[in-house]
Amino acid sequence: MNPEKSIAFRIAGACGILAILTIIIAIIFPMSTADWFSFTDHAFSDLGVHSEQKEFFQYGMMLAGVFTLIFSGGLYNYLNNKRKIVGAAFFIGGIGLIGVGLHPEGLPHIAAVLLMLVSLCIGLFILASGVNLDKYGKMAGLVLIAGIVSIGLLYFFSGFAPTELVIFLGIGILIFVFSIDLIRKGVDISPKGE
Repeated sequence: MNPEKSIAFRIAGACGILAILTIIIAIIFPMSTADWFSFTDHAFSDLGVHSEQKEFFQYGMMLAGVFTLIFSGGLYNYLNNKRKIVGAAFFIGGIGLIGVGLHPEGLPHIAAVLLMLVSLCIGLFILASGVNLDKYGKMAGLVLIAGIVSIGLLYFFSGFAPTELVIFLGIGILIFVFSIDLIRKGVDISPKGE
C-alpha cells in the first residue's frame, strides 16, 4: 500500500471515532443543562430545538456528519467490490446527519432523519446478507435486530430517545470496529497488507 493511501485510511478511521464522540458530546452537554428533558418522553433532536445549547447540538450533528462523510470514503475504499455500497450508504447517512443539524424540526428534519436511517439500514442489510458472514456481517445483523426490537420501545415510552439510543449504540459500535480496522490497515504499509 502506498503511503498516501495508508494516511487516508488512518484519517478515515480517526474520523469514524470522532463522529461517534462528537454525537455523544453534542447530546450530553445540552442534555445536562436541560432540566425539562426527559429521556423517556423526548427525542434527542428536541435538544436542538428547545435547549439553551441548541446551537451546540445543531453544530455537533453537522460536524459529526462531516466526520461521517470522511469516514465513509475510507470505508468505501476498504470494503470489497460487493460491499462498496455500504460506504455509499454511510456517506448518505452523513448527509442526513448534517441535515439533522441544519433542520432541527419540521418536515426537513423528518426527511433528514429518514434519509439517514434508511440509508444506514440498507448498508447494514447488505453487510448482514450472505452465506458466509464475517465479523462485520454478524455485527450488522445484530444491529438490525436491535433496531427492530428498539422500535418496540415506542410502545413503552412516549419519546424516541430510548429507541434512538439503542440504534446509535449499535451503529456506533460497528463504526468503531470499522474505524479501528481502517487505522490498522493504514499502519500496515507492507506489500502483503494490500
